[in-house]
Amino acid sequence: MLFKKNRAKAKHLQRRLEDRATLEETIISPGTRIKGIISGQKSMRFAGFLEGRIHSKGLVWIDRQGKIEGTVNASGIIVEGEIKGDIESADKTELRSGGRVIGNIRCAKIAIAEDSFFKGEVQMLKEEDRPTTFVAKRKNEEANEK
Repeated sequence: MLFKKNRAKAKHLQRRLEDRATLEETIISPGTRIKGIISGQKSMRFAGFLEGRIHSKGLVWIDRQGKIEGTVNASGIIVEGEIKGDIESADKTELRSGGRVIGNIRCAKIAIAEDSFFKGEVQMLKEEDRPTTFVAKRKNEEANEK
């Protein structure tokens, strides 16, 4: 019984996509420009510029400085920067405050924050899942501090 409780608690603690990132994460730093295809098995954090496509079996996190002109295909995707192209996620896509997507999104679950921008269509992979919205706490906390 104790084992089931601990496993349920661990799953609850990883409800956000960013909790799935590992120490084996690939980082593309700001100022880096890539033209082509990036593929990998692990999570990646992208803060540079890419003209092409990303294919990952892990989490792909587009930082605020990150800009992609092309397709992103991953198990989970967080967008804080900009994507001009299509997104395909096997699990969940999070469009966070300040994030911009111009293209179509295909995923099982989606969360779209206030103050994000999205132009395109969303196709849910499972009919029973519905989009969820949320207010980014960080932005509200910053506004309260001013």
